[in-house]
Amino acid sequence: MSHEQLTSAAPTAAQADLWALAACAFHAMTGRSPFAGDSVGEIAWRVCVGPLPVPSKLRPDAPPGFDAWFARACSREIADRPQTAYDLARTLAIACSDSATPTTPTPPP
Repeated sequence: MSHEQLTSAAPTAAQADLWALAACAFHAMTGRSPFAGDSVGEIAWRVCVGPLPVPSKLRPDAPPGFDAWFARACSREIADRPQTAYDLARTLAIACSDSATPTTPTPPP
């Protein structure tokens, strides 16, 4: 669950789902959950106030842009995150690309 889902009674927006996709991408890249813990309270603490994990510390061969992408995608500030699934995918493609002109998803109609 994203930071806002754990700390607010207000309805959440689509950015909470994008946050979850970023957490899944972290797991796919590193083989580990970004916010693991032995209890729900420990996991919630990690999501809400703990330092964001750095993917390259777990996987040194991760693409150079992946750390920054993950930090933005899981920002505790909703406005700092990608605002659409297209933007999340586009920025991930760029972060994982080693070419100057990466292939990116086609924009939605």
